[in-house]
Parts: sequence; structure tokens; C-alpha cells
Amino acid sequence: MKVKIVGKKSGTFTSKDTGEVISFGKLHCIGAFPLDEKGTDGDQCLIISCNPNALKDIPVPCDADLDFNQWGRLASVEVIR
Repeated sequence: MKVKIVGKKSGTFTSKDTGEVISFGKLHCIGAFPLDEKGTDGDQCLIISCNPNALKDIPVPCDADLDFNQWGRLASVEVIR
């Protein structure tokens, strides 16, 4: 999926249930709607959850090609300057 990455965010929070410290990463992107999706016009904005370590080598802003695994989780980011 080709997108424009316009922001990234990482941080931590503590689970109220277990007290475990949880790290998170988010990619903020703009991309086209799927061609087969009816009732759409323009572009969509996406916030994609990922491992915070995956964010360190991604420049902002940039164009990128995102790949997802069979569970819909971010598998790779290829930066296309």
C-alpha cells in the first residue's frame, strides 16, 4: 500500500489491569482508498499501530510502501523518497 507518512508517535503506558509497561508506535499516513471500495472520494487518513522500534529509520514526511502480514499487522515499510 503506497502512502505518504506525515507523522509518527511512540510512547509507553502502564496497563491498569496488570501494571505492565507497554510500548507503542503509531504511523500517521495519507493514502488512496482501495479501488473496489464504493462510496469513497479523495484520500483516507490512516493511523497504523506498530512496534516503536520500527519508527526510528522512517523520515517524516516521506512516501512509503507498506506491507502487512496475514493478520493485518504492519510487516515492513519501504521508504520511497
